[in-house]
Amino acid sequence: MKCIGIALFPGGQLDSDFAFAMERLGVATKTLGHTESDLGGCEAMVLPSPMSFGGYYRPGALAAHTPLARAIKGFAQEGGRVVGIGDGFAVLTELKLLPGALLPNTGAQFLSTEGVCRVVDNRHAFFQKQAPGSVLKLHMATPNANYILPPDIEPSAIRVALRFEEGNVFSKSGVAAVVNTAGNVLGMLPIPERSWDADGGRLLASMFC
Repeated sequence: MKCIGIALFPGGQLDSDFAFAMERLGVATKTLGHTESDLGGCEAMVLPSPMSFGGYYRPGALAAHTPLARAIKGFAQEGGRVVGIGDGFAVLTELKLLPGALLPNTGAQFLSTEGVCRVVDNRHAFFQKQAPGSVLKLHMATPNANYILPPDIEPSAIRVALRFEEGNVFSKSGVAAVVNTAGNVLGMLPIPERSWDADGGRLLASMFC
């Protein structure tokens, strides 16, 4: 992949972490600010975490109304590959690119810990190099990882890509990542770039290399 765009919203801070991880994997990145509406020819877009201003109100609610978010939505609707991590996942739900919503953790606390995740669905653009049932140890750090299913949709209609196996102190659903029906938009709660030299790096390589 030639270049990945990294969304940077006011208050964001982990764009450099993601760029560092991709540099180690030999993939070029370009950081785009929230006022930009031209994605500059990027082959994929990543919304890293934490990156959403106004998260104290509702994660992703303000970021979803920026020119950059609208450009990302159009890019995804045309088949472009988009990944939202943590708060970035929340932005994708606000844009209606993914179903459901992210609520505060079950204990209503910010939690930073490792979790064990199992690959549930690899039939999409991001996990094709991951065998179904394979296990990944990935870092989590967020106050809002309690993914809830939409009330008007059957659980079987949700494409769960990753599910927590161990260390789930976040949500009742146990969902760690979901993908849209077209398979080009992924929302995930773990932060793979924080373990770029271990399972996180292997996952990123399978997604973008």
